[in-house]
Amino acid sequence: MPKFDRLIEVAGEIFATRGLSATVREICKQADCSVAAVNYYFGDKRRLYFRCVQAACEEKERLFPLPTYAAGTSPAERLQQFVEVMTKRILTARHLSWQNTLVMRETLSPTPGVEEMLRTHFRPGFQLLTQVISEVLGEVDSLELREQFAWQVVARCMFLGTGRHLRSMLSDVSLNENTEAAYATEICQSVLAEMKLLVKKRR
Repeated sequence: MPKFDRLIEVAGEIFATRGLSATVREICKQADCSVAAVNYYFGDKRRLYFRCVQAACEEKERLFPLPTYAAGTSPAERLQQFVEVMTKRILTARHLSWQNTLVMRETLSPTPGVEEMLRTHFRPGFQLLTQVISEVLGEVDSLELREQFAWQVVARCMFLGTGRHLRSMLSDVSLNENTEAAYATEICQSVLAEMKLLVKKRR
């Protein structure tokens, strides 16, 4: 593995656990590189950290890109497909262990300078989600309702990462890579039922 990529992998693992409190020396020791290599490729520790966050986002997007919808796909089916992508991004711990942890860490408590990077990463997905929800709402659609339901979906998807240990303590049903579709269906059915009831009330 090229030195640049090895530094990203090793630093990503360490940063995911310890954040910016990790030292360049310990990263270089595990990567079998000199401190000069970090300075050469990244400039300093903070820029290496930013690059690790960026690499984590890029890898998740590469493996699980946002859905492209075929003609004739219903809004409900589009919502299902979107949520499946989100749950796959979060539940693939075996393939994206440090990437998931690092992105979740930054999502919950952004490091100065990383917030804009994450905003750029998350915005296209949120825009697509609100567009699909708008189509589901139809005649009762409004910006307020769109965002209300979009945040419901986002919060429940986020729980896959933030609530994994809580769920394992309180439930006999564990979350694993085979449950993305089932969990996505659970989210969609709940949100769609609420939207359907709202549309019925407002007609």
